[in-house]
Amino acid sequence: MIIEITSPDVEALIRQRMDAGSFKTPEDLIREVLRSSPDEKTLAPASAAECRRAAGRKSLVEVFAPLRGMNLDFSRNQSASRPVDLG
Repeated sequence: MIIEITSPDVEALIRQRMDAGSFKTPEDLIREVLRSSPDEKTLAPASAAECRRAAGRKSLVEVFAPLRGMNLDFSRNQSASRPVDLG
């Protein structure tokens, strides 16, 4: 299969990513894009059991688990905002 890039902007982005070391070859970039793009299954509503996170990604529950039991208040302090003069 031959894929022809006709846009100089797209070619420049591919070269930039390769130069930065994000991808070794254009094929690596295409593979990653295809893996990360949604397919028909991911576009359909999923049950909780079907939800999967990408490798290395944590849920909010996992992120805040170490703070459990510390009685932290994450509400916004309304008095800390700056006054706004509308007149």
